[in-house]
Amino acid sequence: MQAPVELAPDVFWVGHTLGDDAFQLHAYLIRHGQQSVLIDPGSLVTIEHTLAKVQQVVDLDDIAWIVCHHPDPDVAGALTPLSDVLTRPDVQLVTEWRGDALLKHYRHRFPSYRVERHGWELPLGDGRTLEFQFSPYLHFPGAFVTYDPVSATLFSSDIFGGFVDDPSMLVCNDPDTVVEAVRPFHQHYMPSGALLRASLQRMQQRWPDIARVAPQHGYVFEGAAVGPTFAALEQVQCGLFVQESADHDLQRFLQVAEGRAELQRSIMRTAGVASWLGAVNGVIARTGLAEGCDMIVFIPNVGWRRWGWSVDGVPAPYPTGPDVVLLPGQPLAAVQLLGAADSHAIAELRSLVLEFSDVLHPLVDALVRQHQHADTVDHLRQVSETDPLTGCQNRRGLMEHPPTGAYGLLAIDIDHFKQVNDSEGHQAGDRCIVTVARVLRECLRRSDVVYRIGGDEFIVVLPSADLDRTMEVAERCRQAVGNVPCLDDAEPVTLSIGATAISTARPVSLQEAIGAADSALYQAKRNGRNQIATATPLSHH
Repeated sequence: MQAPVELAPDVFWVGHTLGDDAFQLHAYLIRHGQQSVLIDPGSLVTIEHTLAKVQQVVDLDDIAWIVCHHPDPDVAGALTPLSDVLTRPDVQLVTEWRGDALLKHYRHRFPSYRVERHGWELPLGDGRTLEFQFSPYLHFPGAFVTYDPVSATLFSSDIFGGFVDDPSMLVCNDPDTVVEAVRPFHQHYMPSGALLRASLQRMQQRWPDIARVAPQHGYVFEGAAVGPTFAALEQVQCGLFVQESADHDLQRFLQVAEGRAELQRSIMRTAGVASWLGAVNGVIARTGLAEGCDMIVFIPNVGWRRWGWSVDGVPAPYPTGPDVVLLPGQPLAAVQLLGAADSHAIAELRSLVLEFSDVLHPLVDALVRQHQHADTVDHLRQVSETDPLTGCQNRRGLMEHPPTGAYGLLAIDIDHFKQVNDSEGHQAGDRCIVTVARVLRECLRRSDVVYRIGGDEFIVVLPSADLDRTMEVAERCRQAVGNVPCLDDAEPVTLSIGATAISTARPVSLQEAIGAADSALYQAKRNGRNQIATATPLSHH
């Protein structure tokens, strides 16, 4: 009698070689104490030999789980005798709902553990959890595969199944030999190359560290043979699935599965939310399930902001609605699907977004930090360029952001301001400065800017103003301030103003422009104050 073959620590082949039959059936055992797992136990032809091998490794009472990847008799025909042989009362049959509907016809006694109801996982305890992945129509509608992360073994069911020339050879690590064995099997049994490629890509993306593949038929292969064999199988031409275009759910599966693979590749190149949005919007557009998506992120102390094709950090309401996918965890973020075709499309896209939420969180976190840093920098810059008394920009603000093009410039002093400080005190002087600044702003356009550059000195910049326009504004400011008392029961103060204008005929530095206005200001003071003097207009070369 053949002995069990240990493929990895606590992972055994326990199948039976059927003479010269090219279509061999493989059963596998994961030894895990009293939570041991029998995978695809086999048929009435092989079960006696399989159980003999199992008993060389574990007691039959240690088997708590039986995995049946699909309900064909070569996988599940042994369930009938197993119901009598496995006397432990809590043994459960691991399957998917479509398989469960057929497996009951073997008249077994085992309650079902439905993988789709348990997050496609089976915890065995002591840090070991089997993981499952749906592989529809390969070759059964409810087919799935099993992955054991501890041994990095993929129990692939019919995928990678093949016809073998030498039944005595269980392990083959030559990709060409394996693919030659699987090619006719897949051409006959697998309905669609697109479905096969989608499932293979999802397996590699979810489990990038597969060390070996243990199919139900054909060869086991491992190590350096895994990657090339996956790649080669993707190129095998399978049977034509003539109803593919008519089956909406299947078409959607293909679109999203292929989009998921493309998105995984794109994510490796993304450096931020904008890049991710570009990648996912490209995928969504190609699937046709929606028009695209936006990212909505909560920025602490700022609120919700939206990023997308045509928006960049604009305010947004709290994200809600059936087309919104809230990402789990922190920072708070959501993806809003735009123009999703129907509820089924939203469900598929929701699954796609949530699958990549772990990748998104670092990108969103970096976006939040970047936005907060930018806000902090803007705030500090604004503080450093703002006069705290009047709220006008200060000398730093003028020097950091000098006017360009043609503009008018006013240099303004409050007449006899020292007397206000000396007679009324500095607090009264401050109130006078605040009042003058307010009146000046009220006389100007929104594009004009008032700067307090020290004490009672102001500069006013008038974009696109020639000298005539500059003089009109200067006179309006002089009259307005002269009509507003700065202090209770006190006469209004007056202004002396020097005015100049800059054209674009020759370059003029800001210092040169201020110097010309200052010269005109002193001329106004010498002429008796409460008046305007002009400097010769300056022009760019």
